[in-house]
Amino acid sequence: MAGGLLWFISLAEKLKVYSNDDKTRTLLAMEVSTGQAQLLELMKAVDGTMEEFTLVTFYKNPSFHVSLTWCVEECLQELQGLVDSHEDGAFLLRLDCQELQR
Repeated sequence: MAGGLLWFISLAEKLKVYSNDDKTRTLLAMEVSTGQAQLLELMKAVDGTMEEFTLVTFYKNPSFHVSLTWCVEECLQELQGLVDSHEDGAFLLRLDCQELQR
C-alpha cells in the first residue's frame, strides 16, 4: 500500500441501526458487505500513523458502514422498525427528512 495506488470495490447492502458510545444519537446506515478486508488495511495504516503521534486509534472491532441519516435517541424504535420491515431483500428507501438547527 505504501507509495502505490490502492483500488478496490466496496459494497454496502444491508441496513443497520447504530448508536454512538454515549447513546445520545442513533443513525441508520448501510453495512459494508464487500471490501471489508481492504478497509481494515486502510484503517491499520491510519492507526499506525496515529500511534506515531501518540494519538488514540480507531475501534478494535470496526463495523464499516455508510451513514444515511441520524437522529436523537428517541427515534430508535422508528429506525429499527424501518430496518426490520426490509430485512429480506432490496427495496426503495425513501426518507422524509428535514434538518433541524438550533
